[in-house]
Amino acid sequence: MGMIADTLNSIHWHIKQINEFDVYSGNSTHSLHNNYVYRYALPFEKIDDPVGATLFLQRYWYHSITISVVYFIIIKLIQRFMRDREAFVLKRPLVIWNASLAIFSAIGFIRFGEDLVYSVFNLGMYRSVCYTVHPKGVAAFWALLFALSKIVELGDTLFIVLRKRKLIFLHYYHHVAVLIGSAHAGAEHAAPGRFFITVNYFVHAIMYSYYASTSYGFRPSKYTFIIHYSLTHIGILVQNLKKKKKIKCFISKIITSILCTFA
Repeated sequence: MGMIADTLNSIHWHIKQINEFDVYSGNSTHSLHNNYVYRYALPFEKIDDPVGATLFLQRYWYHSITISVVYFIIIKLIQRFMRDREAFVLKRPLVIWNASLAIFSAIGFIRFGEDLVYSVFNLGMYRSVCYTVHPKGVAAFWALLFALSKIVELGDTLFIVLRKRKLIFLHYYHHVAVLIGSAHAGAEHAAPGRFFITVNYFVHAIMYSYYASTSYGFRPSKYTFIIHYSLTHIGILVQNLKKKKKIKCFISKIITSILCTFA
């Protein structure tokens, strides 16, 4: 009984740690961030209330897990529904879907990547890894869109099951891990996320362009797809390892430096 009690206490402690955030704690409105200001910014590329948005994520980030569970159940139900039915073709919707996500990812890479380039070349690696983006700026806006896009990208799986294509575990893991990781990282303003977001935007721009072209009927070299798809999962590794309470900032710096080397 003592061992069971210790195990339950350990689980409770770890869950509590996951839900404790340093950013804006104790009614503070201070966060450790860079002050880079974009020279060109559209009127909507901003976060008017970063404190409110962050506190909202801190209170409800765990619903990313809820969404993931519901997503898994729905996909399994659709697979069961499609078991004895003809596969849908969905050529035009698939082209539009992939092309839209490719364009979004390319724009996100260009807009968010500007902050990364400035940070690395003007502020150095330490501030790039340990200081987050300006909470009201353009990069914060595109970081928020990045997190929200991970919910939208769950739709990828619908096309797979409705077309009765093979669905592998890595597909589930990719979508669920990035969704949950992005929600939690946003809640704590995880600074190394600027590397992950930039790389993920870039890789998805390539990936979805590849998917759009193949769904249209044109098939480019598979090697291009394999290389960049692998980079996505290197990014997932960084996302899962960069929790501030578990890994010191200098370790995150090493990991993200390796990521940038391979990218």
